Amino acid sequence: MARASAWAWAALILALTLAPASGRPPPFPGVDKLAHLGLFAVWGLILAASRVPWRGALALGLALAAATEGGQALLDAWLAFGRHAEVLDALADLAGLALGLGAAGLKGPRARPGVPRPDRGTS
Repeated sequence: MARASAWAWAALILALTLAPASGRPPPFPGVDKLAHLGLFAVWGLILAASRVPWRGALALGLALAAATEGGQALLDAWLAFGRHAEVLDALADLAGLALGLGAAGLKGPRARPGVPRPDRGTS
């Protein structure tokens, strides 16, 4: 179930970032960076809940950041849909992913069946 949620959230990120621009001015400068940060932070939490290893989560994050920014560049070149690829957006994506994964890691190490925890004996 959690992995399905991770894929659904990734699809939502793609849909939101590749939708045509609304044409309205942003409420304040940098709001798009906060949106990228927040969307990817939630995705990081979902990936952690799905027990995706951090290297896999990082690879997925890089791929999705590249897909969103590359998709924006292609769509804007073909359709002039009002969105532009930005390196800062991709950096906000990765920072959000790191925040989400880090927040999930604050709960402490996950117990694995058959592996004793360092703070407990093996009796």
